[in-house]
Amino acid sequence: MSVTIKSNSKATVNLKYAVRDNLLKSLATNSGNIDGVKVFSLDDLASYPLQNIPLSGTVLKDLASGDSDLVYNIINANGSVTWDSVKKAFDYSSVSTGLSGVQTPAGWLAAEFNGNNKHFILSAYVYIPTPENWHAKSGGLVDFASTVSSASNSTQKEVLGALAFIHHPTATSDQEFQIWARYSSADNADSEYQTLSMAFGASSADIPFGEFAQVSFARTATGNTLYLISSKGIRVVASSAKLTGKDVINAGSKITWGRGSAFGGLTNKYKLSRGFIINLNKHAITDIPAFLKSDWDRQVARGWIV
Repeated sequence: MSVTIKSNSKATVNLKYAVRDNLLKSLATNSGNIDGVKVFSLDDLASYPLQNIPLSGTVLKDLASGDSDLVYNIINANGSVTWDSVKKAFDYSSVSTGLSGVQTPAGWLAAEFNGNNKHFILSAYVYIPTPENWHAKSGGLVDFASTVSSASNSTQKEVLGALAFIHHPTATSDQEFQIWARYSSADNADSEYQTLSMAFGASSADIPFGEFAQVSFARTATGNTLYLISSKGIRVVASSAKLTGKDVINAGSKITWGRGSAFGGLTNKYKLSRGFIINLNKHAITDIPAFLKSDWDRQVARGWIV
């Protein structure tokens, strides 16, 4: 005997699809495989099954598309990345030169953004070193997420986006430790870029020395914004100038999370646990601070970075 149940209720349209990472739950409207986003999380076995020290060529799964197309590359690096099994993070304390990090696929940046608005969110979950463990060079830059086409980045003509530590030991006390966002605007000459910066002193109450934080840079039609989200709250620096970006023309340009561009011979004892980039031309996010804070809260709840 068979039973047929009829209902007068209409099927609900636009139901969300199952996703591999809850960052994506508001973006999956047509499929669980999401275009225009790259995201990895080192505590997730699906994303990083190795759960150990990466080798050059180690593959990670992009949790947005489901493709295993994120690759850890090491180029001319002096010093080795290690694996923090407690925090589920790459530890860059011993790396002083060269490139070492998780990279987007070849051609992905150009395909996503060339000829289009440079509207995106670039984010990294990083351990902020204690004051004595920042690099020593005054004004020295160490990227932990950046646009690079070579180990030295000396010929990089445009920077879609980058996030960096800057240290000024000789600056006034409240300017010594800085976090920067860098980005090229349409009117910048080759190899020039704009910056947003947050500055702190060793005793500042709103920088999480010795803790993980989410550092993000967003470009939209109305502004360029640097976010720092941590146990200390949310700090924001924004600019409404220079809103038009440059196409990525350097061959091989990729986003790299880990150790990207840096002035040579600098050792900064930071760690990386998670990263993502979202093309806002494909995925409109109306409240970016709330979106980022929600992801931060989820990662804290997972327990690895606290």
